[in-house]
Amino acid sequence: MTSAKTIEAQGSIPRPRIPLPMIYIRDRIQITKEFLSELQLEIKHRLDSNMLEVGKPLYFIAREIVHDSNVTLAVSGFPLILIADVYDGKGGGIKTTPAQPGTAGVTGKVGTPGRANWDATKSTPGGPGQPGGNGGAGGAGSPITLLAQEVRNVHLTSAGAAGGAGGAGGAGGRGDDGAESPKSDAVMDPTKGGNGGLGGNGGTGGAGAAIVVKFMTATGLGLDAGGGPAGVAGAAGSGGSGGGWISKPGGPPAANGKPGTPGKPGQAGKAGTITSTKLTVDNWWAQLKSTLDSDRCFRWADYRVRVGDHLFRSYSPLAKNNRVYARREFASALRLVPDHARATQLLSFLDSGLTPIGVGYQHDLRPDFSYYEDFITDYAGERDHLFDVTLALLLHIKGTGNKKDVLETQIGHAEGMLLSVQADLQLAQHEAEQAQAQYEFATKQLAAIGEKIKQIKADRRAAAMDLGGFWTTVGAAIGAIAAIAAAAYSGGTSIAAYMALLGIAAREASVYQDGTTDVVDLSNPFDPKLTQHGKAVTGALSDAIKKTKDFIDKAKALEELAAAKVDDEFDTAERQLLAQQIEAAFQVNMRGLDVEQAALAVRSAEQKVNTYQADLHLLKNLGGAWEQDMRELGRAARGLLRQFQAYVDFFTEYGFRLTRAYDLYTLAAPPQAPSFRFDYGHVAPDLEENTFAALERGDDGRVTPLLKDYLASLAQLQPVLLRVAYDSYWSTLSEADWIWTSTDPTVLASLKSSGTASFPVSLAGLPDDHTELKIVRVELALIGATTKANHTWVPITLQHGGDATNRRQDKTLVHVTAPSRANSVSATTAPTDLDQLDNPDKQQFWGRSPITTWRIDITQQAAANAGLDLSGLSQVDIAIRYKYRNPTAAKIKK
Repeated sequence: MTSAKTIEAQGSIPRPRIPLPMIYIRDRIQITKEFLSELQLEIKHRLDSNMLEVGKPLYFIAREIVHDSNVTLAVSGFPLILIADVYDGKGGGIKTTPAQPGTAGVTGKVGTPGRANWDATKSTPGGPGQPGGNGGAGGAGSPITLLAQEVRNVHLTSAGAAGGAGGAGGAGGRGDDGAESPKSDAVMDPTKGGNGGLGGNGGTGGAGAAIVVKFMTATGLGLDAGGGPAGVAGAAGSGGSGGGWISKPGGPPAANGKPGTPGKPGQAGKAGTITSTKLTVDNWWAQLKSTLDSDRCFRWADYRVRVGDHLFRSYSPLAKNNRVYARREFASALRLVPDHARATQLLSFLDSGLTPIGVGYQHDLRPDFSYYEDFITDYAGERDHLFDVTLALLLHIKGTGNKKDVLETQIGHAEGMLLSVQADLQLAQHEAEQAQAQYEFATKQLAAIGEKIKQIKADRRAAAMDLGGFWTTVGAAIGAIAAIAAAAYSGGTSIAAYMALLGIAAREASVYQDGTTDVVDLSNPFDPKLTQHGKAVTGALSDAIKKTKDFIDKAKALEELAAAKVDDEFDTAERQLLAQQIEAAFQVNMRGLDVEQAALAVRSAEQKVNTYQADLHLLKNLGGAWEQDMRELGRAARGLLRQFQAYVDFFTEYGFRLTRAYDLYTLAAPPQAPSFRFDYGHVAPDLEENTFAALERGDDGRVTPLLKDYLASLAQLQPVLLRVAYDSYWSTLSEADWIWTSTDPTVLASLKSSGTASFPVSLAGLPDDHTELKIVRVELALIGATTKANHTWVPITLQHGGDATNRRQDKTLVHVTAPSRANSVSATTAPTDLDQLDNPDKQQFWGRSPITTWRIDITQQAAANAGLDLSGLSQVDIAIRYKYRNPTAAKIKK
C-alpha cells in the first residue's frame, strides 16, 4: 500500500503541460448559443493552462453534429476539423473569419492655427494637417475540414477579414483673423489657412483559408473561402479656412488652404482553395482515417464502443431500436480500428442474439436462485462503499478536506481490481486453451465418423437425390440435414448455434449461395424469428428438418428420408453412425463458436488489464497539489467511476442470472427476464464527458445532475425483490417419485445393436395435482441385462432432450424450449429402489421437467469394463424424483 507521504513526494514535481490540439468527441454535438459560450470558456481555460496554443487545430468529432436553427459555429485563430456521420447546419454555418476587420488607420491631426501680427513678418499661416494612418491588414481565415457522410444546410466560411480603413488626413489649420487698429492707420492682415493632410492607405484584406469537404451526400452546402475585402482609402484632409477680419473688414479674407490627397485603397486578400469531394462509403472511411492519426481513430472508436455498449445495455422491449443503433456504433468502431477487441466482442454478441454480458436472452442455467442471490448480498457492501467514496469526492470536489485519505482508499481498490482483472485474463487464456483442445477433439471425432461412413455403400451416397425441389447427392443432403438437425435438436434456444449451422448446412446443400447472413430477425432477442430471406433459404429443407428431428428422437437417424428416395434402406450400422455424425457435427460447430468467443474474451480481458494498470498509475502519480487541481481531480474521479462500474457489472451479470433462475424454476408468467435492463450503474457517455470537461476548468455545476442520474440508474436492479415471490413459491413445493418404463422393441433393439436409444416420457398416469414438475434425481435400470459379478452398475450418459412439457397449476400445458443437457448417471440391472433416490447433492437436471425425450448412450468402453450383456434386455426404467407444486400439500424445507 502506498502511503500518503509517498504520494505527496511523487506529486511534488509538477509535470509540464504540452500544448496539444483540442479534441472534442461526443455521440451528439448540439451547436447552440450556450455551447458556443462554453466553447469559448474551454478555449480560454486551455490557453491559460498551456494545454492549447493559437494555431493548433480544434477537432469536433461525433456521430451527429446538429446546429440550432441559424446558429453559426464561429471560431477564429484555430483550424477546425469536423467529422460526423451526419452534419446538419439547420441553416447555420461554420465560420473562421476573424470577427473584426484590420485595424483602421488613425485620423491625421489638425494643422496648427495661423497667427496674425501687426508686424507682418511675424505672421504665420495655418499649419498643414497631418497625414492619416494606414489601415491594418485583415486577419486570415482559418482552414475548415468537414468530413461527413451526410451534410445538410450548412454554410462554411473561411474568408479573410476586411483590411482596415485608411485614416482620414488631418484638416489644415485655420488662418488667423486680421484687424484695423482703432488708433492708427496700421493694418494686421489675416493669415492663410493650412493645407489638408494626406489620407491613409487602406489595409490589405486577410487571406481566405482552405476549405475541404468530403461527403457521400450533400444538400444546401455553401462554401466561401474568399479573401477579405480591401480596406477603403482614407479621405483627404480638408484645407484650413483663411482668416477673416475682426471688425469692419478692410478687405477680402485670406485664402483657404488646399485640401490634401486621399489615400489609396488596400488590396483584397487572396482567396483560399475549396475542395468538395463526393465519396463512396469505403472511400469516405479511408479519407477519414487519413485525416485522423491512429491515436485519434482509436479514441473515436473507443468512444463509439462506449456509446454502443450503453445502447446495447439499454435495450428493452420498449426500446428495440437500441440494438440496431448499438450495431451501428460497433460497426463504425471497427471501420476505424479493424481489430478493436471490445467492438468485435460486443458485435458478436449482437449477431448471435446474446445479451451484453455474452449469454443468451433465454439463457439456460441451473436455476439455483439462492446461489445467485448470495453473490449480490455478499458483494453489496463493497459496491456501496466504493460508490459512497466516489460520491463524496465529486460532491466535495472544491472542498478543502484531506483528499489524500480518499486516494489511499481508492488506490487499494484499484490494486484489488487490477489483481481481479489479471485473474480474469489468466482464466480467459485457460478457457481459450480448453476451447481449442475441445474443438480439435470434436473435429477428430467427426472426421473419424466420416471415414467410417464413407466405407459403407459409398456408391449409394453419391446417388442423385431430389430434396425439396433441388437436386443434389444423397451424401450432400444427409450432411446438410444432419447439420441443421443438430441445431434443431441440440441447439434449443441457442440462436448462435442455429445461425452458424444454418449457413453451413444450407451451403452444403447448394441452396445458400448469395453470401448473405440475415436469416434470423433478432430485433426482439426474446422472440427470434426467421426473416423472409431466412424462410426462403430454409423453405426447401423445412420438412426435412422436422422429419430429421423426429427420426433422431426415435434413434432412426435419416432412415425414412433416405428410404423414400433410394431403393434400399440404410443398414443398422450406417443409421447409428449417421446419428453420431449429427452429434459430432453439432459439437464441432459449437466448439468452433466457443473458440471464437474465448479468443474475444482474452482480447477484452487484455484491454481491461491495460485500463486498470493505467488507472492505478494515474492514482499513484498525480501531479503536485492535485487536491486543488480540477483537471487531476476529474481524472481521478473518472478512474474511481470505472472501478465502481466494474463492480456494478458483476451485479448486472448475477442479477440477470438471478432473474432467469426465477423464471425457469417458477415458470413465471409473465417472465421477468424480458424486462431486465443491463445499464445498471451506467449513464450516457455524453453526460459524463460534458460533466468532467466542465469540471476540469473548475465548473462543478454539472456534478450533482450526473450523480442524480447515477443514483437513478443504480435503483434499476430489481431482482433482489424477487426473494419474497420465490420464497412464497418454494413453500408450495412437495416431492414425489415416479418410474417411466419402456418396452418398445425399437428402443430395445437400438440399445442392443448400438448402445444408443431415445424414448419419450409423458404425463400419463401422474396425479393431476402434480404441476410445475422439477427434476431432483434420475437413475436408470436396464432390466434383463447382466454385468460381471463385481459390477452392480454401469456409467451411462443420459441426455435430457431440452424441449419439455410441463403443467401449470391451472392444468394448462406449457412447452419449454431449452438446449439439451447430458449427465453421467448410474444404470443398474435390477429394478430401481426409490429410497435410494434421495440424494439432493446430485441434482443432474436441476429444475427441468421430466416430460421430455430422454436419450441413453452406453459407450463401448463402459460396457466392456462392466461386462454388460444386453442380449436379455426386456425393459428400460427411468426413475425420477421430482418436486411439484401442490399448495394443499405439506411445505418442504429449503
